[in-house]
Amino acid sequence: MKNIWIISSLTILALAAAGLIYWWTRPEPVKTTEEAIQVLTETPNVIVSENPLENKVPDLNPVEKTNPFKDSYKNPFAP
Repeated sequence: MKNIWIISSLTILALAAAGLIYWWTRPEPVKTTEEAIQVLTETPNVIVSENPLENKVPDLNPVEKTNPFKDSYKNPFAP
């Protein structure tokens, strides 16, 4: 019975500590509509290159490597 009280009190203390930490570190809400418009109209700083795979893709054609009998067999009925 004593273990249940200790575990429950520690659980309550841990939840209270987590709640206080969340309460102190939460971001402040936007208070006026002008601030909301300013926050929503800010553009994020995102840098995107025109070709992200430039010089990173090998020049291999997988279709050419699919038929291992390409040069060894000639179809007599082909035009």
